[in-house]
Amino acid sequence: MLATLSEPGAAADVPTGFSAVAEDLRGNDRALLMIYAQLFSDESMDAVRRTLEARPNVALDEEFRDLPEDADDTTRQALAEQLAPFMDDARADHPVTLELKASAPRQVRAAKAAVGHALEALYNRAQIDVLRRAQMIIAAGRDPR
Repeated sequence: MLATLSEPGAAADVPTGFSAVAEDLRGNDRALLMIYAQLFSDESMDAVRRTLEARPNVALDEEFRDLPEDADDTTRQALAEQLAPFMDDARADHPVTLELKASAPRQVRAAKAAVGHALEALYNRAQIDVLRRAQMIIAAGRDPR
């Protein structure tokens, strides 16, 4: 740990290897990455890092991050329709299969629950709703572009 922290540019509040993208992350994103690092395999974390390094649309990312919890339905839907193509492209360009470190069924359930609780604690309801809507658009095969 100390050797990692002494590396030039190392950040203590992101997992090892994420220092290059740390500057662009807000506190909730950093916290989620730290939780992910405890639960997901090194290969999964490498895939997450590559996705973050690609930074497909910084302005859209900021719009999502700044979305207030009381955002109206029209705003949420519009943002979901803007995000869906970028999320879909990111998945195609940088596939991320989050493989848990845990293998026992009880541990897997606990890890999945921890991720769900973390998302609820770190992101507001409107942001979570936008992600859900964007995933539904992708699943339906609609391309809102």
